[in-house]
Amino acid sequence: MLRYIEHEKIAVRFLSLYLLGLTLFFASWTLSYLFLPEGIIRGMLLFTKLAGDETASGLLKEFSTIFGVNLPGLLAIILGNYILRVRSIGFGYLIPLAWMLMYGLILGTNSFS
Repeated sequence: MLRYIEHEKIAVRFLSLYLLGLTLFFASWTLSYLFLPEGIIRGMLLFTKLAGDETASGLLKEFSTIFGVNLPGLLAIILGNYILRVRSIGFGYLIPLAWMLMYGLILGTNSFS
């Protein structure tokens, strides 16, 4: 699978990353549904606590809260692409895979908050 992700044609790289992501997504969804209790990660994520439960009093304050909560993740992705690399695979390839894995976990445990 690694040779397809490192392939010189972009279509092959995209399709292999997409298929790997779908495999991780369905595996995490199925395994978390079967083996983890419902709602196990509800409210456990740091960003959920930082954002709060209620809307802000004004548009600018709400925008600032959302921007401030999302900024560390954005900076980690941008800086990680410059710093981290596994063989010839950049850090940016891991982000969609992690999102698909986490979304499968959230779906399988019904941990929407």
